[in-house]
Amino acid sequence: MSNLKRKKMEEDDRISLLPDCLLRQILSNINIKQVVQTCVLSKRWKTLWTHIPALNFLDDGSYGRVHSNHKPTCFKHFVIRVLSEHRGEHIQKLSYVGHDDLLAESLICHARRHNVGEIYIHTYVNGFRNTKHCLSGCSSLTVLKISCGVADYLGALALPSLKVLEIVNRHWPEDQNVKKNNLDAKFEDMFSGCPNLESLVLSHHIFRSATICAPKLYNFELWPLPNLKHLKLKTKIPTKGTALDIPISILAYLQNCPNLETLAVLNEDEEIPLSKRKDWRF
Repeated sequence: MSNLKRKKMEEDDRISLLPDCLLRQILSNINIKQVVQTCVLSKRWKTLWTHIPALNFLDDGSYGRVHSNHKPTCFKHFVIRVLSEHRGEHIQKLSYVGHDDLLAESLICHARRHNVGEIYIHTYVNGFRNTKHCLSGCSSLTVLKISCGVADYLGALALPSLKVLEIVNRHWPEDQNVKKNNLDAKFEDMFSGCPNLESLVLSHHIFRSATICAPKLYNFELWPLPNLKHLKLKTKIPTKGTALDIPISILAYLQNCPNLETLAVLNEDEEIPLSKRKDWRF
């Protein structure tokens, strides 16, 4: 190869001039399938992907998924291989978009064992069976966002570092009456082990009453909760004399609870009943 041609190739391949740490950050924003494919570029790239701080799994249907009999898929084998070959000591973020709830739970368990800081799960199935056990012990988790068919109750979450929690249901459970009776009693315990929770987003849940204890909560979003009638918030909200200064981010979303009758706030060990829902104007 002539020196001129080699020089031109080096000029065209400017990305290889970047340091490994920067390349790993770039690869962390790409679907892991494309990331793994970079290993054929050169000897340097062969193991570069094994130390990226984020793993983004997207099951786009290109792995020969089997829908009818739920047999192990090529995508599942691909995920297992990636996890076995990844050498990063600390995974900052793990995300999954796909149709396999069991695989999603396996990824959550893997995240727990490797002290993952952020978990993003988006599935198209009805919910999770063992998420509570998978999440148990995730002391390093700061962000948890789950979107699926139905995921009303994840158990009493013991996540001391969690700051952001988002649980989005895309449709209502089939047997809502049974679910209501179970969830009303358990919902209060769900956040009791998250003392540092700052942002909570709930969408399409069916409980009728809820007590949320989150001393550091500053962002609270409720998306259609037609069954919610009673809401109690336990958080540190500054007061001005006798008037309660409530963050607008909390009040704004109460309009998504058309049947809400009572709202109470527990502020610094003092419960302050606010009003009937009908007295508020949004």
